[in-house]
Amino acid sequence: MNKILLKRNKAPIGFSVSGKTCAAAFFLLFEVMNAQKTGNTKPASDSAKTKVLEEVVVVGYGTQKRKDITGSVASVPKDRLQNLPVTNITQALQGTTAGLSIVTGSSVPGSTGSIRVRGVNSLAAGTDPLIVIDGSPFSGSLNDINTRDIESIEILKDASATAIYGTRGTNGVILVTTKRGKTGVPSISYSVSSSIDDIAHKLKPMGPDAYVQKYADYMKARNLAQTSVLPNQSEIDNYNKGITTDWLKEVTQPGNTDEHSLSVYGGTENVKYYVSGNYLNQEGVIKGYQFHRFNFRTNLDVNVTKWLKTGVSFFYVNNNYSGEGLIFYMLLR
Repeated sequence: MNKILLKRNKAPIGFSVSGKTCAAAFFLLFEVMNAQKTGNTKPASDSAKTKVLEEVVVVGYGTQKRKDITGSVASVPKDRLQNLPVTNITQALQGTTAGLSIVTGSSVPGSTGSIRVRGVNSLAAGTDPLIVIDGSPFSGSLNDINTRDIESIEILKDASATAIYGTRGTNGVILVTTKRGKTGVPSISYSVSSSIDDIAHKLKPMGPDAYVQKYADYMKARNLAQTSVLPNQSEIDNYNKGITTDWLKEVTQPGNTDEHSLSVYGGTENVKYYVSGNYLNQEGVIKGYQFHRFNFRTNLDVNVTKWLKTGVSFFYVNNNYSGEGLIFYMLLR
């Protein structure tokens, strides 16, 4: 009868220190050996060994090869983050991953959608997933994240998120990794995008004669005596003077979105840096609604010694929603 023995290889130890996280990882590698009836052992065939995949996936406690991941982890395509003219991370995530839904409640400039990972998991508690940026939980607004600074996005969708982050990961975890400096001469990247927004299907209002006929048909259908051409005196005065106002045209305008992004990155073997700035100006199709954002980020990595690595990640965001609600004040005057 054949026996299966487990032979333990040497256990490599990895230790890293950074400005945000400090983690020590210990790995025990096992190799399956086939014991023959004669007592001699030989290594397992190469075809039985797991092939190494090149893709590296970020998980809650570091990085892993995709072949080593047992949980449900999805990656957002990098091209989508760079090529689509999106203003926030929810627009970049929409339609990229199975089991991930983005609920857009409003199209007001500066508004963000709600993220749901595999549906609603609670009726009373919160349903938003935990967002982790460069290893640190993030509790700010989704508008604070500049999509041009994102290197990769990984989504943990199953119980492994709870095992790593506890109850905060009950609704799933979205891991965001920002861009870092690279060894080489300084590189400058500048991108600009501009788009125009407008209402797809505008309502065509009735003319004065059609409105008068509508009021006459209403009074006739209710068997009421019509004593005036229109119900309100102000409407009668405007009708007699030939004054007609298209209120939809008065409160709407062609919207536009302009975005400028500038980044500088580079470094040496021991010091790497990444600095970026972003300005977004978004004017809505409803007058009085606009959104302005200024974003600045710097990532610095320094190798102090062979075993000590430190770094700093800093970003500043200024969101301006001024003018919101102005149109309602104009209509109520």
